[in-house]
Amino acid sequence: MLIVSVVQPRLAAACDCKLLSPCESVLHSSAVFVGRVVRIEDPNLADSRPILAGRRVTLHVTGRYYGATEADIVIFTGIGGGDCGYPFVVGSTYLVYASTSPNGSLSTSICAHTQPFTAAGSDLEYLHGLTTAPPAAARAFGRAMSAGKPYKGARIFLESSGRPITAVSGTDGKFELRGPPGVYRLRVEIPSATTASAPAAVILADSRGCGTITVSVQVAKLR
Repeated sequence: MLIVSVVQPRLAAACDCKLLSPCESVLHSSAVFVGRVVRIEDPNLADSRPILAGRRVTLHVTGRYYGATEADIVIFTGIGGGDCGYPFVVGSTYLVYASTSPNGSLSTSICAHTQPFTAAGSDLEYLHGLTTAPPAAARAFGRAMSAGKPYKGARIFLESSGRPITAVSGTDGKFELRGPPGVYRLRVEIPSATTASAPAAVILADSRGCGTITVSVQVAKLR
């Protein structure tokens, strides 16, 4: 069975992470910025105070989206492994999605959609688009999965009165569809040995909308 969905659970090490689209990541964050790591301080494991329980990372801010006004920002993350800590490296630049902890400090993790700046092209494009009026395009983010693993090569089609919008799932199963806001017919193409069924229509909302589309496609082998 192949499942294509906009929101799909994801496992990362021992962390149970949910696959978030850029717009969902923004909604879950208190601060979003681009920063270069200038210092990493490991926690004092003998100190039980929560604020010192994580790795302290200082980043020099090079790009701001919201919630980041200082020139240098300190965030906390775990030390790695089962605590979902993000593996920052001194000297590297990242797009950071940070949330505010109960004690007022900022924190992030591998589940927060924080990522290297060099891999953040689609996120950065979406963030720049938040200031565009009218929005440049509506978007649907998704992932193709088969037997719990990413499915490469599923061709996704959205069709309306204009030209069709297409995408192909990559090696990680992810795909993105974009086009003018509106109602579209959904079609999925996969190898001829399988057959697919899909919802009759999909609504692409304003690109600044989020979390309103769930596209599911079930595929079974022909007998």
